[in-house]
Amino acid sequence: MIRKLLLAFVALAYVGGVCAQTLDVRPWQKIAKKSSDVAKSSSFKINGKVSNAVSKSKMWVSPTSVSSASQVVSNIKRAPEDERVTTWFSYLNSENVGIVSLNTSNVTYTFASLVPPTYAGGKIDSVAIVFTSKSLMENVKIWFAPIEYDSDGLVVLPENGIDGLGEGSYCFDVDPSLINDPDIDGNSVTPYLTQLELPEEYEIPSTGCIMGYAFTYSGTTNDIAFFTYGTDEVGGGYLYEPSNGWGALYGTGYGNLTTSILVDVTGLPSSNVSMRSFTETTGRTNVQTAITGIIANDGFSPVESISYVLTLNGGTPQEEQTITFAQPIEGQSTGMANFPVTPTIDGENMVTVQITKVNGVDNISTSATGSGVVLGLSNPYARTSVVEGFAGTWDGFTPIVYKGFEKLAQDFGGGGIITLAAHFYTTDGTNVYVDPMQCDDYVDVANTYGADIPIAFYDRMFTGDPYAGIEYSNDGTHYQYGATRSVQIIGANYPSEAELTLDASYANFAQTSINADVTVNFACNRLTAPYAIAFVLSEDGMTGTDNSWMQANYFSTADYSDLAQYVEAYNVPDMQDWFNAAGSVATTYDDVIVAAWQPVSGYSNSISAPILVGVPKQFSQTLDISANTLIQNKNNLELTALLINTNTGGIVNAVQVPLGTGTGIEGVENAGSDAVEVARYNVNGVLLDAPQKGLNIIKYSDGSVKKVMVK
Repeated sequence: MIRKLLLAFVALAYVGGVCAQTLDVRPWQKIAKKSSDVAKSSSFKINGKVSNAVSKSKMWVSPTSVSSASQVVSNIKRAPEDERVTTWFSYLNSENVGIVSLNTSNVTYTFASLVPPTYAGGKIDSVAIVFTSKSLMENVKIWFAPIEYDSDGLVVLPENGIDGLGEGSYCFDVDPSLINDPDIDGNSVTPYLTQLELPEEYEIPSTGCIMGYAFTYSGTTNDIAFFTYGTDEVGGGYLYEPSNGWGALYGTGYGNLTTSILVDVTGLPSSNVSMRSFTETTGRTNVQTAITGIIANDGFSPVESISYVLTLNGGTPQEEQTITFAQPIEGQSTGMANFPVTPTIDGENMVTVQITKVNGVDNISTSATGSGVVLGLSNPYARTSVVEGFAGTWDGFTPIVYKGFEKLAQDFGGGGIITLAAHFYTTDGTNVYVDPMQCDDYVDVANTYGADIPIAFYDRMFTGDPYAGIEYSNDGTHYQYGATRSVQIIGANYPSEAELTLDASYANFAQTSINADVTVNFACNRLTAPYAIAFVLSEDGMTGTDNSWMQANYFSTADYSDLAQYVEAYNVPDMQDWFNAAGSVATTYDDVIVAAWQPVSGYSNSISAPILVGVPKQFSQTLDISANTLIQNKNNLELTALLINTNTGGIVNAVQVPLGTGTGIEGVENAGSDAVEVARYNVNGVLLDAPQKGLNIIKYSDGSVKKVMVK
């Protein structure tokens, strides 16, 4: 049977493999940065249908997105930073579709993508490209050329664009009638793929090849010249303009070229799986756990099983084991596998895994071995899990965040759980949907970890549903409440190697800053310190009177009956108050994030090496809230300290304390009802401008003096 591999920009490189928990993330509305200029959401389409599915024997992956398969293709001679050949026109957020204009009309532009030598021997028989309007293009051509390298090992592109093609190149004209124009309606743009069969197959040479297209552009800078897709990557596309030469799209913010190829991979290597990386994890000493590895199918057949040999702490290799995947890992994509391991020592256990067989056949990969760390813990600390829910008052699915948080609070009784609600606004390019509680400090968290609305992060280890949890268990038709079980699963399977205590108080009487003192104790020794502390400030009882404070409610039976098919899975007793409510609900909001400090990666200097059992790590920070306009009531604030594992991005442990009305001063009594503080000193007689931890001496307006202890 002839097998063909479809290389295109529309596929995801990640393929799920064996995992302890099955995670299901739904495509809710994306979060938009305040600074973004976004238009109406759109999707790539083929003949009017969204191109999110192909036959099982084919797979779309972009030539520009597989450059990691070969390091050499990422070395490209790019134009200097000041020789940009494109100008930004517009940007579509939902599917990361870029729309780009060009500086000069009535000239021929040439585009290039790199196909790495991984695919050498494959035969290209068709291409797919998203073109702009055929009325703006003349002399459209598709071309291929072998990759050539200079003396420095860098890829050399044709010197004069389409006119510089050399020996071994292949070029053909495109019939304009075959080009699918995009739909443009105001701010809404729907681009379509144009699929073209080559007049004859092109065999990819041993060095890999350059795939490109070219056209003479007759538009202006107000027209759409070409489309891009996704984020801009090294090797993600190149553009030749006669007056400036070649320039790279990498680093410009435009995205990758929308170039795609269909390759016949019959006879190419299949049993070729490499180890990419391991996720550091924890486990109880002498108790079996699992370390998760990211593996890559560098071959061209689906990987249904792998066999491996595991070595622990440099000892004797263990007996070969086999993992069978619930879903095969398709060719040229990645997946996850859990490798069972029993840590034998407290602290770092080094795990080495060699993949020996693929589908029962010897693995030919030269990168089949990888190593990772399991922290063995004889006496782990109890974990206080952090559930971050992403919300928007404009988003009618958000009530599952509030209901999930409500149930967590009931089940944990205020201990062992911290819930934080991150609010965001969005726009469709025409309208801005405001959430008055958006905390700009948290936008980076959403973007770094890929948060949509409404989902939840569980200790930043798993992504799941704020109500149903990370398993999405159901009774066949309806989701069952699962957030509590998710927290329990994490606590049982991922013991914490550290605990935190937090002492927080206002630093001055005006309550414009907060003194935060964190102490961290560790349960095992480490020579390195891949940890950092972050702070999050949240508020309870937030309210407002204008419409932006009203919570949209798609669960409303009365007002959103047309959405019943989308919300029916949540039609359970817990959610009946929202099903019975109106489509827009006035409510108060708890756990709202109103400020954060280094929330993604923590303060880089907060935890120093080495880590030693019995030797606490201490970190103090003054947190400025003087310019914060989100805070409504400082009596309702709570400060959370997060300990982040900088190797994984996961939250190791956390602690939360209320700030309330106090300043951290115990036993302060004014000398009289009208007496006010006029001066404050420490025990050495030094004048203070704010309360200082320890014994303070306060002088009052009536001449009296008091000694108070500040926590």
